[in-house]
Amino acid sequence: MAAASPLESTSRPTTGGFRLFARRYPTVVAGVAILLVMVAIAVFAPWIAPEDPARINPRLRLRPPSAAHWFGTDHLGRDVFSRTLHGARVSLFVGFTVALTSTLIGLAIGLVSGFLRRIDAVVMRIMDGLMAIPAILLAIAMISLSRSSIRTVIVAITIPAIPPLVVQATYVCASAIIIEAILSFLGAGTPPDIPSWGNMMAEGRTYVLVGWWLLVFPGLFLSLVVLAVNLLGDGLRETLDPRLRRSARNL
Repeated sequence: MAAASPLESTSRPTTGGFRLFARRYPTVVAGVAILLVMVAIAVFAPWIAPEDPARINPRLRLRPPSAAHWFGTDHLGRDVFSRTLHGARVSLFVGFTVALTSTLIGLAIGLVSGFLRRIDAVVMRIMDGLMAIPAILLAIAMISLSRSSIRTVIVAITIPAIPPLVVQATYVCASAIIIEAILSFLGAGTPPDIPSWGNMMAEGRTYVLVGWWLLVFPGLFLSLVVLAVNLLGDGLRETLDPRLRRSARNL
């Protein structure tokens, strides 16, 4: 029999290793797969979207989904599919930025408190005060002191969460995406001229009886992103926790 080529001998273990990892940690694979698709949509939205998300065409207002407009049009005749794709850019940018920033701040505060025991008690009392206030209320209070912008939304969501762990950062990312959507839905988040899933649903709630697609499609994309981030967080917890990792090997 002919000997296997070096390429075949190296590719087989790699494929087998990925299949074994996917069987042991399916939530990580599922979460990463959905997130990669959403990140690709966000990055290539200007080229994927068939129309300008801000283009107004009153003659095509509140048209149902069709071959010309896959997700229909809104009350101003704007293409909902194009606006939904561009909305991914805002939600993912806010979620990832808040998760990264809050993680770095949390690690810095933890290191300083660990080395300087005198300020540890002060830091803990500040953290207790922040945890006693719901994050959404604190974010609304901060945004009310300044004008609405994506930068203000990121700062307002970052301050209540300073997680010290990588796994917690994934949950903060999902929470930040939801809070951004809530703030935009309430009119206190992303400016109306920037398409985001929150303000799309806020605009669509008035026309829900005649335009169900205005709420369904942005809400579906928002749910998929939050689900993917939570699946990734659960998978990382299973992967990094020795007890859960041993139980996964026994399956």
